Amino acid sequence: MALQDLLLITQDDIRIYRPTATLNDKSIEPFIREAQRHDLKPVLGDALYRDMLENLTTEKYSDLLNGKSYLHNAQSVYYEGIKPMLAYYSLARYIKSAPVKANRMGVVKKISEQSEPSSVAEINGEVNILRSNALDYQNGVILFLRNNPTVYPLYGGNNGARITSFNFFKG
Repeated sequence: MALQDLLLITQDDIRIYRPTATLNDKSIEPFIREAQRHDLKPVLGDALYRDMLENLTTEKYSDLLNGKSYLHNAQSVYYEGIKPMLAYYSLARYIKSAPVKANRMGVVKKISEQSEPSSVAEINGEVNILRSNALDYQNGVILFLRNNPTVYPLYGGNNGARITSFNFFKG
């Protein structure tokens, strides 16, 4: 399997954080790949991201992905891992594009007799909530990497990522 095809989470991981999410593997997988490439990779940096994909079964990358408790400055810290960050970013990407599908007839918006489509504002509101949750977990990933520089020497600082709050935009 090529590295770009490796998925770090599954639909079951997403359901841990959003149990009501109705997903199937084929529909969510492209959004997981996008979240890995466009949300996770910039946080980790190219070198650490590639090394993690190549050595995912090692303990240090299992800890990075799944989380662990550790000591920092004599304080116990619980780190939740990359999975929740990816779950929320993937779901945000999925929900943002779910109403619109491309098929052989062009780009269409699916409407069921049993439901009413959400407004753009409602969709954007849900996406913003999901991204805010993802950013909270992302801040935990960055803090974990900063607190463990000898374990993750390829991290090399902040790689352009910073701990911040999420900016909400209309549109």
